[in-house]
Amino acid sequence: MIYLDDASTSFPKPPSVHEAMLHALRDVGANPGRGGYASAREADRLLYETRSLAADFFGAADSSRVVFTPGCTYSLNMALKGLLKAGDHVVVCGRQHNAVVRPLAAVGPAVSNFDWDGRGQFDAKAFSRLLRPETKAVVVNHASNVDGLLFPLDELRDAANGVPLVIDCAQTAGVVEIRTGERDVVCAPGHKGLWGSAGVGILAFGKKIELEPVVVGGTGSFSEDAGAPPAYPDRLEPGTMNLPGIAALGAGMREVGAVGVANVFRKKMALALDACERLSKIRGVKIYWPADEARRVPLFSFTVEGLDPSEAADLLDRDHGIACRSGLHCALRAHVELGTFPVGTVRFAPGYFNVPGDVDAFAAAVGEIAKKR
Repeated sequence: MIYLDDASTSFPKPPSVHEAMLHALRDVGANPGRGGYASAREADRLLYETRSLAADFFGAADSSRVVFTPGCTYSLNMALKGLLKAGDHVVVCGRQHNAVVRPLAAVGPAVSNFDWDGRGQFDAKAFSRLLRPETKAVVVNHASNVDGLLFPLDELRDAANGVPLVIDCAQTAGVVEIRTGERDVVCAPGHKGLWGSAGVGILAFGKKIELEPVVVGGTGSFSEDAGAPPAYPDRLEPGTMNLPGIAALGAGMREVGAVGVANVFRKKMALALDACERLSKIRGVKIYWPADEARRVPLFSFTVEGLDPSEAADLLDRDHGIACRSGLHCALRAHVELGTFPVGTVRFAPGYFNVPGDVDAFAAAVGEIAKKR
């Protein structure tokens, strides 16, 4: 199989990720924060080391404000529900995923959408006109999981004028350098660009952010109180931690750090550029990727004229052994903006471990499918 669905989850994982998870399961076993015996202390050490590593990776000034969650979707829920209430106002930027759309619908704030013009320029004045006195957050999809549109965080922070920035880093963590500002809430998955396992994510937030807990329960601290602990990270980490997943995440981040985020981006972008150039020469294929190279990450979508995207992806899989995702990618608004609703697109999302020969096979397969149609 040629795996080209890195935007969904990275595969394969480095061997050290497997080994770290197995070590936590086989050799440690204990629950961090729930005992003073040797294996519990080892669990504490693994948790502490990974938390410190994540703080360094995302530039968080205080590692206690790095919280482990069951995934990026949970991180976004915790951020949005921890910051907002009905009657508040938020500005939403970028091509949003349902991991943002649905929590906002559940909370019920007023929502203003800042639409990207697709030309690679951020209109700060137009954005600022959307801000209100009751604006409690700006939510940005750092990069679209459909067409790879990359939003400029520094410009957005300046224009937000102190309003907290909630950043969905599902497609950029481990691919683009991200630094957590003092008014930022960074939400990241462990299983994509950080090369960790499924079932673990990161919520990192700056020193001027306070989040109310969404889930409460036992934390191993302040057990005499009925309320959630006052201190982070315990305040936001109730229940038994996913230590095997956290250990695997730590191993993945070490691997990404050893390669270098810039080098990961460079290799993946070279594959994406090669694929885009080849597909652009195939009659009947339409590509969805921002024209401005500074405003995109290494993934894009495409369609084949006269062929439903789900059928095109099925042909790639069945006849050529190539794994690509098709459909709406849980991002309805993106497809409405791109004009690909309701059928969606096929997505090309290479990983760091893909090679040029994978692009050769992919382009040849798309060419054969398009020719038959």
